[in-house]
Amino acid sequence: MPTLLLLLAGCAAIAALYWWLAWANARDRRALAAALGLEPVEVAAPRQRAERGFERELLVARGDRAGRAVALSVRSLRATRAARRTGSSWTVLALSLHEPALARLLVEPRVRAAILDAVSEVPPEVATGDRAFDSIFRVTATDAAVVPQLIDAELRGALLDLRARLSGARDAGTAARLADTTVFGALELEADRVTLALRGTPMPHLAGALLNALPILERLAARAEASRPKAEGGQGTGACASIAQRPQPTS
Repeated sequence: MPTLLLLLAGCAAIAALYWWLAWANARDRRALAAALGLEPVEVAAPRQRAERGFERELLVARGDRAGRAVALSVRSLRATRAARRTGSSWTVLALSLHEPALARLLVEPRVRAAILDAVSEVPPEVATGDRAFDSIFRVTATDAAVVPQLIDAELRGALLDLRARLSGARDAGTAARLADTTVFGALELEADRVTLALRGTPMPHLAGALLNALPILERLAARAEASRPKAEGGQGTGACASIAQRPQPTS
């Protein structure tokens, strides 16, 4: 009898802990959503893709900013689809594009890039010509020709400033690069949105960093739309135009 009571007490404690963790996560997500001016989302279908390991995104809040849809999600990333455990969690802020992007682009800390390269293939690196920036971030793109317009001096400076706010690092030393991997995920231009990922699950302390990231996302979105070729019939030409027609990961 005492053994049974201990077992029941243990099960009750585990259930209570699980309930408390779920409640705490929901509370933190609501607090972060409120700080960003977004509305919490209770139930949503996950968005999945398998380009750099297996990624699964779950929408937790959404809203609107200057006519663009804003989404806050939590992303889990693991090396393979068959992995039993999630490798890491990221908070992802996304802005929608008014028109599909003609190229895909990824900006991420070099150490993070090296780690993920071990389990995936990426487009070739594109140097920006800014030695200070290129020593810290790696830029890859499906069309190198669009990089100078998308990642110009203003946006590079904003990313370096955001990095300094997040990790306190302003140099490209080993310690600083390792610190980057603990906080900074990636800035990405996808077919239908621009995103910025920060390490960790959605929590209120990320509000300041995400608010600072919003202008960066807006600049990249505007530059991506402005980079579309102006041709008769509204259709782009050249290699980058074909990228828009490629199948994109399904939600």
